[in-house]
Amino acid sequence: MVRTGVYDLVGSAPGADTGEFYRGTVFIREYNGTYDLRWEIGDQVQSGIGLVDNGVLSVSYMDTTGNTINDVGIVSYRITPEGLEGIWISQFGGGAIGYEWLTWNPLTREDLDQASVSIEVVE
Repeated sequence: MVRTGVYDLVGSAPGADTGEFYRGTVFIREYNGTYDLRWEIGDQVQSGIGLVDNGVLSVSYMDTTGNTINDVGIVSYRITPEGLEGIWISQFGGGAIGYEWLTWNPLTREDLDQASVSIEVVE
């Protein structure tokens, strides 16, 4: 079973042999036995839907940055006690494979939003 909520994301770009990593946040919620996911990586936004079978969360996703479909792909996450370990490929990625590691974060999205507001006020 996938724990719903907020995950911290670290990923490697497809074909990145140079140690090129990206970071972001993933939000997962369960709905009628399926899972809705939302990735926020810098200014990039992706959304997807998935299901679990034999300890693997399989997700189809699309990059919806700027309210436009920019790319589509699939990711398979192996469910671990620490979170999710994924392998992904996208339609426009030239066949290169990327990897992601999601670590569950006990904060809710509202907690994160409130923290962002507090940081902005302090600055």
